[in-house]
Amino acid sequence: MNEKWVKDARIARAVPDTIKVWVQPRQVAGLLLDKEHKLLPVAVDASLLPLMKNSPPDVPYLSGENLYENIELRKRAVEVLGLLPESGLLSHKSVSEIFYNSEDGFVLVLTNGGLEILMGENSNLEKVFQVNSVLDYVSVKKIKARVIDARLSKKVLVRLRKRP
Repeated sequence: MNEKWVKDARIARAVPDTIKVWVQPRQVAGLLLDKEHKLLPVAVDASLLPLMKNSPPDVPYLSGENLYENIELRKRAVEVLGLLPESGLLSHKSVSEIFYNSEDGFVLVLTNGGLEILMGENSNLEKVFQVNSVLDYVSVKKIKARVIDARLSKKVLVRLRKRP
């Protein structure tokens, strides 16, 4: 099938007068702003899908020209998003944006307060679990954090917000 939005489709005929059609759409992992400032859906395999005619899904933005141009980097960004649980303080719903820079690696920006989480070059489930634990602690203790740095192998650091 040629339609990029369709992952799989099947047609079956039940004699005498029934046709069954089954369509499985491609899942959207995020939205990417192209060079013409149009939002392109990014599939879970990191491929770019055609523009959407309806309103975009509630998924994180992949920002930065490097994620647009470099498919391998985009695949890694989608993998980082794939590690996130469906709910919780660090989840698909709580991340508004992911971007990449050579100094910090992958950076997640949370919807609530713009907290940045520096994930580094290599992300795994253990790192996501550590960051979730730190977010729980920060939330319970009402600590005003601005950056959570998870780039180290054994620790997660919290940089506090400066008081006005």
